[in-house]
Amino acid sequence: MNDEASPPADLGAERQLLGALLAAPQHVDEVTAIVRPEDFYRPGHEAIYRAILLLWSRNDPVDPKLVGDQLRISGDLPRVGGLPYLAEIVSHLLTAANATYYAEIIARCSAQRALVRAGQRITQLATAGDVEDVGEVQARARAELDAAITVRDRDRVEWAHDGIVELIDSLSEPPAVASTPWGDLDQFIGGSAPGQLYVIGARPAVGKTVMGVQWAAHHAERHQRAVIYFSLEMSRRQIGTRLLAHRAKVDYGSLVQHRLSEAEWVKISSVQGVLAEMPLSIVDRPNMRIDDIRRIARNTSRERPLGLIVVDYLQLMTHQDPRLPRQQQVAEFSRSLKLLARELEVPVVACSQLNRASEYRKDRMPGLSDLRESGAVEQDSDVVILLHRNTEDPVEAHDLSVGIAKNRYGPTAQIRMIFQGQFQQIGQTAWRNQDVLDTAPPNRVG
Repeated sequence: MNDEASPPADLGAERQLLGALLAAPQHVDEVTAIVRPEDFYRPGHEAIYRAILLLWSRNDPVDPKLVGDQLRISGDLPRVGGLPYLAEIVSHLLTAANATYYAEIIARCSAQRALVRAGQRITQLATAGDVEDVGEVQARARAELDAAITVRDRDRVEWAHDGIVELIDSLSEPPAVASTPWGDLDQFIGGSAPGQLYVIGARPAVGKTVMGVQWAAHHAERHQRAVIYFSLEMSRRQIGTRLLAHRAKVDYGSLVQHRLSEAEWVKISSVQGVLAEMPLSIVDRPNMRIDDIRRIARNTSRERPLGLIVVDYLQLMTHQDPRLPRQQQVAEFSRSLKLLARELEVPVVACSQLNRASEYRKDRMPGLSDLRESGAVEQDSDVVILLHRNTEDPVEAHDLSVGIAKNRYGPTAQIRMIFQGQFQQIGQTAWRNQDVLDTAPPNRVG
C-alpha cells in the first residue's frame, strides 16, 4: 500500500491479479465483475488488463506471449516494461486462487481514489471566489459524490425470484401510477407511471402547453406530491395566468386584459386557497440546460416527495456544446429526461414541437415521424401523444384530436377531446368505438 500522502493504491495487488489472470485466465469472468480497467492505478497495469480482456473476449488463448503481442499491436508494450515485465509478474505470482481477493483490493482502492478526487473538486467548488448560487454548488457537490459510486454497486445482480416475490407481495396494493386529468386517456396509457417519459407533440398554438399545465395542476392537487413545471418559452406569470383561468373557470382573455366581472372575481377568490396549497413549482428560466433541470429536480426530491416533472418544451433547451448538430442535441435531451425519470422514479412529461410535414397532408394528422429534429424522441419515450386541431376554422377549433401514437405498454388510439381555449383547458367527450384506431381501450386505470 502507498504511504498516506499518495493516492490509495496497492501495486502489489495489481501485479498479483495480473499474474493470476496470465497463469489461470479462467478467473477473468469473475474478476471483470469486480474490476474495470480504469480501476488500476498504474497505467501500464491497465494496458495489460485491457489486452487480457480483449483476448478473452475473442476466445483466444491468454498467456504472457500472446498478451505481449497484443500490447505490441496497440503500441503499449514499451510503456508496460516489455515482455520481461510480463514474465516477472507471472514468476512472482503467489497463487492464482486468490484472484478475486486481489480484485476486491484494487476495486476498493479505486473507490477511495474516486472519493478523494470528488472531495478535491468539492473543495474547489466551495472555495471559488465567484460563488453566487450556493444551492447550485451543493447540487454539483452531490453530483460529484454520485459519480464516485463504484461499479460493483451498479453491476450488482438481483435474482429474478427475489423480484417476483416482491412483485407478488405488491399485487394487493394499488398500482403506483397517478391519474391524468382525462379518464379517456387513462384507459389507454394507464395514467402516469414512475420512471416513464411522456411526450406531447403538437404544432404551435394547438394545445401542448395547455395540456402540460393541466396535467401538472391535476397531479399537484389530486395526488399532493411536488410537481415542477419547467417553462422555457413563457414566463411564470404567463403560466400562472393559464393556471388561474383553468382552475377558476375564468375567461383567459379577461385575465390578460384585466377586465374581470364581479362574478369572475368571486370565482378567483374561491380558488385562491386551493392554489396556495398546491405543491406546484414553475421554473421559467430561458436557455435552460439538462444539468439545470436535473439539479433542480434532485434538490426538490430531497426536500419533499416529487410526483411529476413537466418540460415545456424540448427544442428550447440549451446544450452545453452548441457545436453539436441540433438533432444530436435534442437526442441527448430526450435520453437525459428518460434517465432522470428512472433515477428519481417519477413520470416526466416533455412537450415537443412538430415539424411542418403534417400541414401538407390531406388530413393534416401528425405522425411519429413529425417529431421535430430527432427520431430519438420517439425511441426514448414510453408514450407519445400527438395533438391536432383545425385552428383556422372557428367552428372546428374546439375539436381536438388526441392521438396516442406510441404506447409501450398498451394500444395506440385516436381520442376526441374538446379544446376550451377560453378556460385554457382540455375537456373530454364520451368515449366511442369509432374514435379508436387499433383496439378497444383496456380497463387499466379508473
